[in-house]
Amino acid sequence: MDAELIAAIAGGGKTAVLVTVLETKGSAPRHAGSKMLFRQGKPLVGTVGGGRLEAAAIASAESCAKGGTSTLIEVEMLGEEALGQDMICGGSSLMLIEHAADASAYKAAKSLLDTGRRALMVKRIGGGALDRGGALDRGGALDRGGALDRGGALDR
Repeated sequence: MDAELIAAIAGGGKTAVLVTVLETKGSAPRHAGSKMLFRQGKPLVGTVGGGRLEAAAIASAESCAKGGTSTLIEVEMLGEEALGQDMICGGSSLMLIEHAADASAYKAAKSLLDTGRRALMVKRIGGGALDRGGALDRGGALDRGGALDRGGALDR
C-alpha cells in the first residue's frame, strides 16, 4: 500500500471504504492487491480496474459507507457481458469492500512513514470470516491490524 493511500485513509473520515482486489481469474484489468479508496464526495484514490468492474465496486462501497459494513463482491467479465465495450477482459475479480472508519492503524502507519521509518500493515481476517457467498461472517468480521515499526513493536 503506498503512502498516498495510507494518508488518505488516515484522514478519510467515517465514509472511507477501502476496496482491495483479493483474487483474479482469467484476464482481469488489475492484479490481486490493487486498491482503491472511496470517500463520499471526494475523488477516488487508486483504481481496481475501471469500467463496469470499478462501477460495481463504487456502488458496493457507497452501500458499505452508509451502513458501516464490509462485504465481498465478485465481478465476472465473462460470456455475453464481456462482449460489450465496457468489459473486455474475460475474467473475474473478487474484491473486499472494507468500511475503514477506524483509521487508527493507518494513522499509526502514517506517523511512522512521516518520520522516515517503515511501516507494515497487518490485517487478519480470521476464523473463516470470509464467506465466498459475498458477506463477512457476522461473528468474527474484520480484525483491524496495526502498524509495525522496523523493530517489530506494534504501534497502535
